[in-house]
Amino acid sequence: MAQEAKTKFNSSMQRLLSMKEKLEALLEMTQMAYQKHQQACVQSKTDIEKIMLNFQKLIETQKKQLITKIDSNNAHYEPIIKQQQEDIDEQLKTVLIRILLTKQMCNTSNLHQIIKMKGDLITYNELIEEQYEQLMEG
Repeated sequence: MAQEAKTKFNSSMQRLLSMKEKLEALLEMTQMAYQKHQQACVQSKTDIEKIMLNFQKLIETQKKQLITKIDSNNAHYEPIIKQQQEDIDEQLKTVLIRILLTKQMCNTSNLHQIIKMKGDLITYNELIEEQYEQLMEG
C-alpha cells in the first residue's frame, strides 16, 4: 500500500512538474507579449506626437502664408480704395457746390446774371456729369 501511494505521488509529481513547466513557459510568453504590447503603445504614442507636431507646424506655416497674403492684398488695395474715397468725396463736394450755384441761378431774377452765367454753368455742369460717369464706371 505504501508503495502504491508512493507510485501515485511520483505520478502526481510528474504531472505537477509538467504543469509547472507549461505554466512557466506560458508565463514567459505572456510577459514577452506584454512587453511587446507596451513597446507598441509607447511607439504609437511617440508616432502620434510626431505626426501632430508636424501637422501643427504645417498649419502654422499655412496660417503665416495666408496672413502674409491678406497683408499683401491689403497693402495693394488700401491705397486704391482710399484714393477712390477721396475722388468720390471731391466729386460730391463739387456736385454740392454746383447744386447751390444752379439753385441760385434758378431762383434769381437778375436776367443779366443768368445770361452771363448760362454758358459757363451749363458747360461746367456737363463736365461734372462726364466726371461723374467716369467715376461711376470705375
